[in-house]
Amino acid sequence: MVNPDFFGMGDNDIRTSYWVHNRGISHSGAGYFFFLIETKKIAVRLVNEFQQRFNTADPAIWISKRVAINPPLSLIKFIDEFNWLFFRKGRKRPSHWIPSSSLK
Repeated sequence: MVNPDFFGMGDNDIRTSYWVHNRGISHSGAGYFFFLIETKKIAVRLVNEFQQRFNTADPAIWISKRVAINPPLSLIKFIDEFNWLFFRKGRKRPSHWIPSSSLK
């Protein structure tokens, strides 16, 4: 069964970068599972921080409106885009741009 709304992250270099936070992450099915667990932790922290800082329960909609993306992207897509810029392109993030707890 194909789900057109499914977004799967699959960049090996990004996944390897997460290895620092979780030694279970590797180039295997189990490693990908651990990568998804780490990503979920980030998503939960982002939701909590956005609720506190911006009084919104949906960071993806808040960010999408802020940068004029319509239809809004999903939170997991924003996390993936951030990972790509940060880990693959070496971009640095301003401390005020992304909640500080996103990669702890």
